[in-house]
Amino acid sequence: MFAAKNELFTRPNGGYNLTRSLRFRASASAFLNRTPATTTNRQTWTYSFWAKRGTLSAQQALLDVRYGPTDDQTNTLFFNSSDNLYFGAYLTDFLITTAVYRDPAAWYHIMLVADSTQATAANRLKIYVNGVQVTSFSTANYPAQNFTFAINLASATRIGTVLGVTSFYDGYLAEVNFIDGQALAPTAFGAFSSYNQWLPKKYAGTYGTNGFYLPFTNNASTTTLGYDFSPQGNNWTTNNISVTAGSTYDSMTDVPTLTSATAANYAVLNPLDKGTTITVQSGNLEASISTTHNGVRNTFQVPTTGKWYWEITNGSTTGSNVILSFGLATSVASMNTYDYNTTGTYSLYASTNLQIISNGSGGITFGSAISSGTVCGIAYDATNGQLYLAVANTYYNSAGSGTGDPAGGTNATMAVASSLGLFPYEHIYADTFNANFGQRPFTYTPPSGYVALNTFNL
Repeated sequence: MFAAKNELFTRPNGGYNLTRSLRFRASASAFLNRTPATTTNRQTWTYSFWAKRGTLSAQQALLDVRYGPTDDQTNTLFFNSSDNLYFGAYLTDFLITTAVYRDPAAWYHIMLVADSTQATAANRLKIYVNGVQVTSFSTANYPAQNFTFAINLASATRIGTVLGVTSFYDGYLAEVNFIDGQALAPTAFGAFSSYNQWLPKKYAGTYGTNGFYLPFTNNASTTTLGYDFSPQGNNWTTNNISVTAGSTYDSMTDVPTLTSATAANYAVLNPLDKGTTITVQSGNLEASISTTHNGVRNTFQVPTTGKWYWEITNGSTTGSNVILSFGLATSVASMNTYDYNTTGTYSLYASTNLQIISNGSGGITFGSAISSGTVCGIAYDATNGQLYLAVANTYYNSAGSGTGDPAGGTNATMAVASSLGLFPYEHIYADTFNANFGQRPFTYTPPSGYVALNTFNL
């Protein structure tokens, strides 16, 4: 879900810009938890949040309350293994959407609204996605009138996991609101722009006793990331979340608004555009493989003009012939073979040494292999068709010498025709790597004039 830059000036109420999201890494078993001090309104409430998915086709919990073995003591909201939205209880599947939600480039605004006091069954439980009520369900078992949900019990409540079940959420959450005692419409949290795009709006109402607001903007520590910004002070505990610099850093500037050059919807690795044996996870910023050569493109085609920068960190190695290559590839370049045999790839290739690979042909061989933990940089001047590739902030020219100067526009690693329709591309064998398109701090300062690959900058 991308926005146009001029929507900064056409949004309702002059626009409302988000600045932070929180990444949940299923591989790290990340989640939030809180136990309300008192039981409050279990019939009427609203849960609203923005989500950008990471790992697909796996059960991923979004909200869970578990107290006992009956429907009114257990509730869970999650993406199921078919990528539908599911809300249910211990014995009953309440709602399962027909629609699937598996766009790795999109932010989804999701609302779950309960009011079991309603006489009409279909009004007792509603799901909204991007401001529109979902009305098509493969399963629809509405609760009885005046049914008491588990939500709002004085019992352990979790965001991002289910107690006793391996179903950790992998992806990003932003602008999380829970309203105790009110069944609200989507217009409380968003509005359509003049381009008919659903965008966030600041909630201006009351929260109720167990209500909370999590914008994830205070990243002074992992503790402060769970602070409630509503007047209620219902703080959450973060578990297995990191603010340590590097690939595990989870306080992101990937958000569903065009806030600035450094806060917008960012490129990520594309789990729908990869080799068959590669695994993409950790909010689609980490890829891994055991033995077979595979590659993965990202979600954004690089524009044909402008200057762009991103980084790749080589991960742990699992074999003697570990390979990492990174650069650009066309949309038709194979992700299931050696990149140097693939027409349409332009990369720095590292096995036992470094090689410059251009359009399926091996070039200059030089240097030594890239060690574990090394951060590699890609600076692409699309306007002039110049690609600069770096290892540990040393940019190489076409002869394999470390004299590349992307800021000055000289000694590029290779010339690339921007008209080819290129995507950031990475290829691995028996290794892992982590990508950073700017949603977390870069390890190295980008060359002057180069910007991150996000929707504000496109």
